[in-house]
Amino acid sequence: MTKPVLSVTVTNYNYSPYLRQCVESILSQSYDEFELIIIDNASTDGSADLIRDLASRDGRIRPIIHPQNEGMLFSYREAAAESRGTYRVHVEADDWVIDPKAFEVQIAILDEHPAMSFCHSAITMVERGGEVVYVAKSHDGDTIQPGEQALEHLLMLGLTHTGMMIRQDAYRATPGYEEGFPHTTDTMLAVHLCAVGEVGYVDRSLYAFRQHGSNLHLRDEAGLVENEYFPMIGAAFDGPLPSKMDDSGAARRRVEQNALLHLPRQYIFSGDPRRGWWLYWQSTKLRPYCTVAQRGTVFLLARTVLGQSRYDWFRTRFDNRWGAET
Repeated sequence: MTKPVLSVTVTNYNYSPYLRQCVESILSQSYDEFELIIIDNASTDGSADLIRDLASRDGRIRPIIHPQNEGMLFSYREAAAESRGTYRVHVEADDWVIDPKAFEVQIAILDEHPAMSFCHSAITMVERGGEVVYVAKSHDGDTIQPGEQALEHLLMLGLTHTGMMIRQDAYRATPGYEEGFPHTTDTMLAVHLCAVGEVGYVDRSLYAFRQHGSNLHLRDEAGLVENEYFPMIGAAFDGPLPSKMDDSGAARRRVEQNALLHLPRQYIFSGDPRRGWWLYWQSTKLRPYCTVAQRGTVFLLARTVLGQSRYDWFRTRFDNRWGAET
């Protein structure tokens, strides 16, 4: 194959139950002139044999099988280094592409806007068995933003690595995947990409993200906010972009408030309020006033007490009276 416009990368470790669906969703895209690099990090569940079999059936697939586990960060860096395309999109092995025109849509936007460093989309969040939980949206409507405007939305921790279509020249102008952010290395990369160029967003769900007990960035360690989220926010607001913001102090406060409730929200809204409220307690010990004195706490209480259907009724009326969250 000559140099492709698009490189698709998949990294896998013991995700054989999900891997075939992931790869088939990529191979069935309307835009089909891409290379697919699948990196297996010494899985013990038969993933390597499955990858070799898939590669034997489609010449676009380039398998890389590690004889020993090199770690997630090594695989991410290797995926970026091995990619020959002008653009690269990553899909985690337990996720998949749900819109058959996803690549076509994102490539068209990046082609049209040469100053854009990456493009992402709304994403469907699903449970282990495939049941839709909700659609995560960053904006109402398609948007193209300068990096300093996109920064706050990306630091709200709604971005997923799956579906980030990156201009490789922009990637090479950043530090890449950094040490020190094992749960949020994709968000930290997005922060760096904001400093390089514009950020595009497609307001329709192009990818599905599977929530299950092994998602690295949803692990519920008590110290995650203090040891990783806040250092990442600090690094972002110590960078070059806040000087271009109208009120970077207010933006930072909003981002920090969201970080304190991010994990509690994930668990409470996914039906595990016991774990969610334990994580909320950890946040209150870290930042008591900032955790409790925000409207997000009201929504967590309402979701716990009212359940999903009555919560939707409550949230609509709350927003109509007090204004939707920005």
